[in-house]
Amino acid sequence: ATAKPVTANPLTEAQKAAIAAARASNPVSRTASAKPVNKKSVVIKTQWADDADGAEDLPPAKPVRCDFCGTKVPTGATKCPDCDTAVNVPSAEEAKPSWFRRIGLVLVLILALVAAGRWGQYYLSLRTKEGKGGRPLKDAIELLTQKLEAQPGTALFFVRGSVTNHSAVPWFDVKVECELLDKNGVSLGKFSDSKILLEPHKLFPFNISLLDPDAKSYTNLTVTAVR
Repeated sequence: ATAKPVTANPLTEAQKAAIAAARASNPVSRTASAKPVNKKSVVIKTQWADDADGAEDLPPAKPVRCDFCGTKVPTGATKCPDCDTAVNVPSAEEAKPSWFRRIGLVLVLILALVAAGRWGQYYLSLRTKEGKGGRPLKDAIELLTQKLEAQPGTALFFVRGSVTNHSAVPWFDVKVECELLDKNGVSLGKFSDSKILLEPHKLFPFNISLLDPDAKSYTNLTVTAVR
């Protein structure tokens, strides 16, 4: 026996309308259809893609596929180039970094560098500076000159000289002290001259009076100060 072909009845207008309404309400549920003959792939080229600098900043975009047929969707396209299904594809413009964010990042970096420089200067100012051979540099109070002078017309003597402040900060209670000796080298006691405040890079001309008439010389001249 030979099987006779069975011809399917054509769809009615009501059936066609119901199928179209179902596809419109749920485009994912429809079956895959044949690829349109004259349909061409649509590729949208954005202006940001032409920017070489921006392209270097952006990470490689993850490929997006159509939920209905699985075809790769070009960046920026709103429909699948194969089945014409609407898809949600993030555009390249959305991934472009904000200029406000970039400027804010630059400002934060500049402030961080300035703060680091300030801290470095403060830290270096607290460190003990050394010169050649490991010897400390002059960075504080230093005795520049000292000598024993007689007061003209009197029998009095004075120890005169100068002290300077090499540092960039003031020093307080600067005191120059020496021990007086008689003609036999016996100590007659200690005498001093002081200054309450010595400004940075300023001089203190001290003047120690040898009030004892037996005093003929001095020794152990020292300089002390408080920072």
